[in-house]
Amino acid sequence: MTVEILNLEKQVDAVSKFQFQDASRQERHNKLSIELMSIVENNTIAAIWDNAVLIVRVTQLLEAIMDLIEAERIETVWDRERCIEWAEEAGIENAESYVDNKFEIFDDHIEIEGDLLLIDSKTRELPVGLTTVGGDLDLYNSEVRELPAGLTTVGGTLDLYNSQIKVLPAGLTSIGGRLYLGKSQVQELPAGLTSIGGDVNLKDSQVRELPAGLTTIGGNLWLRGSQITDIPDNLVIQFDVWAKGCPQSLIDKLSKMKEKGNIKGRVITT
Repeated sequence: MTVEILNLEKQVDAVSKFQFQDASRQERHNKLSIELMSIVENNTIAAIWDNAVLIVRVTQLLEAIMDLIEAERIETVWDRERCIEWAEEAGIENAESYVDNKFEIFDDHIEIEGDLLLIDSKTRELPVGLTTVGGDLDLYNSEVRELPAGLTTVGGTLDLYNSQIKVLPAGLTSIGGRLYLGKSQVQELPAGLTSIGGDVNLKDSQVRELPAGLTTIGGNLWLRGSQITDIPDNLVIQFDVWAKGCPQSLIDKLSKMKEKGNIKGRVITT
């Protein structure tokens, strides 16, 4: 599958899952998505790419949906005062100073420089419009119910151990550090997630498969105690794979990937 076709597949998946706060936009989005998904369900992505009429219409639908998403983000992004109020509610020390020094608040999105640590926090939401956390996003045992729909990048570790998060944003493409999903409610990783910079720990998680587009895990892959039965053929794992108790078919595949050089460390089954 070419990069262009894979990117088209990711775009369709991302825009079709977006949830709007504005009811009229949601209604418009639903109508556009129905037509978009009808085309996708009746044609392969490769066939769409090779059909001039279909690719033009799919592009039009994608652009119309993206315009709705952009309008929603600009309208609902929190301002400085609301961010400070949230930081106080979340129990962050020196909330005003924290927001002034760590938050970059733009018209259409928010970026946080450094870590956002909400371990055991009782707050149930993150700032609306948040797209980037430059460091770690730690929601270990927190009450946060969902991640912002526009979140695309976590520069450090994403820790959702025993959290209330059920879905990762469709547009999340990069995690610079580790990914912890043990005892979380997350059942799948975004189709557009291509790179995880550190360890991936899926022990006691509900995740059943890794996205086909995931190409790099920069640390260890912990499959022991997971529900994973297969992994992408082109995935490169820089360190060890812990696979005790995994299906024999998966262990055999891991051994072949090790022989090919896709796994740089050990395949540990004991």
